[in-house]
Amino acid sequence: MESGVGRDAALYLIKVQQWHDSGVAPSGWVPPMLYVLIRAVMALGVSAYTAGTLINLGMGACSVFIASGIAFEATANKKIALASAAFAALHPGLNELSIEIQRDVPYLFFSGISVWLAFAAVRRKKWYLWSFAGALLAISVLTRYESAEFFLLFPAAVLCCAISGRISWKQAALSTLWLFAVSFAVLALFFAVYADGKMINEYRKYYSNKADVIERSVMEKEDSQP
Repeated sequence: MESGVGRDAALYLIKVQQWHDSGVAPSGWVPPMLYVLIRAVMALGVSAYTAGTLINLGMGACSVFIASGIAFEATANKKIALASAAFAALHPGLNELSIEIQRDVPYLFFSGISVWLAFAAVRRKKWYLWSFAGALLAISVLTRYESAEFFLLFPAAVLCCAISGRISWKQAALSTLWLFAVSFAVLALFFAVYADGKMINEYRKYYSNKADVIERSVMEKEDSQP
């Protein structure tokens, strides 16, 4: 029974409303895609709150199909796909997130479709699916910083597919390069259209801080060893 507008959601809505009224895009520590989505739906004549709620409800509902699609492409088993769809539909945490104006559901939506397309590209041997997977991955990075982890996970998964013989080494290399190329092209296009120096700097600071945390953790672990 918690409110659909928490502290962070209130901040998002205030910034989008200011953007809508002034025409000046917001900048700060939050990746911008949720702002862009809410403002786009506001063009239909609804409030920022209604727009944010519709986005999360719609994308949350789609999680059923995304879970089913990933499961089917990974296993080619309709029963497992159906069970995955039921799990997504009935999962309490996912249902709760779908009524909150947060970045979590849009992040799961974009990254989930990207994973779905990547599985389909391997199973169906369709190279163009990597293009869509890369584009969705870029949009996911613009929704939540943690999406950048997929730039490490996807190559690792493709490597496993090559080792297991699911795809050739040539296909693995070309698929990975094409995924990266499309992702960076979409990111470059977005920053060219929407972003300013402050927004780009926020991404740089976030990933720089992450790298520093990982480095300190490794050094502390090494120091603790006898």
